Parts: sequence; structure tokens; C-alpha cells
Amino acid sequence: MSKILQQDYQEYSKLIEEEFGVRPSQWVEVKALKGDASDNYPGVAGIGPKTACDLIAKYETLENVYQHLGELPENTARKLAEGTESAGLGKKLATIVQDVPGVHLNLEKAQILKIDWEQGADFMRGTLGF
Repeated sequence: MSKILQQDYQEYSKLIEEEFGVRPSQWVEVKALKGDASDNYPGVAGIGPKTACDLIAKYETLENVYQHLGELPENTARKLAEGTESAGLGKKLATIVQDVPGVHLNLEKAQILKIDWEQGADFMRGTLGF
């Protein structure tokens, strides 16, 4: 990974941890609990973003949350128990498949060093009709 990409990733990671209390690699776990309306999966009914982040910050993974249900407030534990299937499905849907045969990504070649905003706006207006 280039120094630029590494620096960007470190800055991004720090922002995510400061804002949500979890590492970027744990976001799949959070989404499994809270759901994701844009991807149309519900997560666990009654578990919102704050609770999901708090649980993952404390227990690290969805599986660990479920192993510690007895330590949680009764109402939260009940919601999680009732939403086990939704949480599992959410984790599966939120996980990006990284081992697709024949697909190889070179991050060095994919990085954008300069953005031509005017050309982009012209493309959006002219070609896409915005």
C-alpha cells in the first residue's frame, strides 16, 4: 500500500473510531445489528446505531455479543435473542466478498490523485442529464 493510501486509511480509521467507537473493520458487525435501509436489511428490531456501536465496541464481534447476552440488560438481550436470524443475515449481506476468482485490484493504479470537478460536472449534465 502506498504511503498516501496508508495515510488516508489511518486518518479514516481514526475518524471512524472517534465518531462511532469502533474500528472500520468492525462496521460489518455494527450493520448486522442496526441494519441498513439503503441495502434493505433490517438488522435487529429495536437495536439502533448507538446501541449497536456500544455493543461492538465492548464485545468486538457479533458472535461475542451473542455469547454475552446474560451480561446485557434484559430488554436488550431479549431483542437480540429474537433477532438472531436477522443479525446473522445482516452480517452476511454487509460482508464484502474479497476472494472473487479472476478479479485482482491494484490499489496503486486505482488511486485518484487529481479530480477535474468541471469535467465531472459537464459529464453529469451532458451525458447523464443532471
